[in-house]
Amino acid sequence: MPSLGKGSIGNPGSGKPAANNPGIRKGGSANHSRQPERQAVSKKARFEVMQRDGFCCRLCGRGKVEGVTLHLDHRIPISRGGTNDLSNLQTLCEDCNQGKSNRLL
Repeated sequence: MPSLGKGSIGNPGSGKPAANNPGIRKGGSANHSRQPERQAVSKKARFEVMQRDGFCCRLCGRGKVEGVTLHLDHRIPISRGGTNDLSNLQTLCEDCNQGKSNRLL
């Protein structure tokens, strides 16, 4: 097999990982639009939001007392331009969060 010159994007199956090939994302092609980068919410911010919400789900009202797992949710999803600002975060139980997906409520 001939060697690839500098700047070449490679050949599928060549053994070269996509990360070494500019313009190619791992698991996709260069023509797909990129999702916004998701920044991690700090532990301090997570606690502040859950404390503000009384450690209960904002949709159904269940909390740790009922034995549910609580999640931090973006009211306006990152995929729709939302941010990690405290005003855009809310506490949801696992069931409500999975049912909400990336919809606006």
